[in-house]
Amino acid sequence: MDDIEPALTKLHPDHVKVTRIAACLYALPFVIGAAVLEFARVTVPGVFVVPVLLIAALLIFRIPLRRYDA
Repeated sequence: MDDIEPALTKLHPDHVKVTRIAACLYALPFVIGAAVLEFARVTVPGVFVVPVLLIAALLIFRIPLRRYDA
């Protein structure tokens, strides 16, 4: 008889900011590592930095918004 689920509480909008800061801190070592490999000229320019920066941008900007909206 009590099959009614309680309403979910909406997250605070600052949750997106906090999640983005955490994502920045998580991505920072990978970006630094890619930059070091880029400046060491191990391979063709952009092989390490471009994919790492694209993934970091996705991780920082898109994922927190999707998690907040869900």
